[in-house]
Amino acid sequence: MSDSDTQRLRLVPQGPDLRAPAPNNPLPALSPGQRAWQRFKRNRPAVISAWFLIVLLAIVIAWPLFLSVAGHVGSAGRAFALRHDPDTLSDAQFQPPSAVHWFGTDVHGRDLLSRTLYGAQVSLLVGVVGTVVSLIIGVFWGAVAGYLGGTWDGLMMRFVDSWLRNSVSSGHGLLLHLQC
Repeated sequence: MSDSDTQRLRLVPQGPDLRAPAPNNPLPALSPGQRAWQRFKRNRPAVISAWFLIVLLAIVIAWPLFLSVAGHVGSAGRAFALRHDPDTLSDAQFQPPSAVHWFGTDVHGRDLLSRTLYGAQVSLLVGVVGTVVSLIIGVFWGAVAGYLGGTWDGLMMRFVDSWLRNSVSSGHGLLLHLQC
């Protein structure tokens, strides 16, 4: 590239800096995270879904506590806790959904709503543990690759790339995800 090309590139007018606030605008520029949050808040289905997931998570976490407290309130609370205990067997086998058993009962007369909520706790725990383990391994692997740098960084990243490519393309990655 010659000096005249370099000089010509410098003389090309640049657009306004979108990161800086406009001179007549008293509001500061928004960060990408702030812009994403504003975009999320304007998306009504996303907000409704987020609230639904928050309420569902609260119910899943609070259900065992609710049953424990209900068992100590009185005879009606004890009966409720016993009726909705996921491990209590009863003669109410294959009951359809009703006001007493919202999801019905199974072959052993156990409340399916309670069993679903307890099962959701196990699923959430598996997801959280898997995420934490992946985070620890990924941060450690990336830190070592970044610290060593150069050739080691390239080798370590190519190893990860080939491992992910082989596990996904051969179906092992899919089977591993389905087992969890």
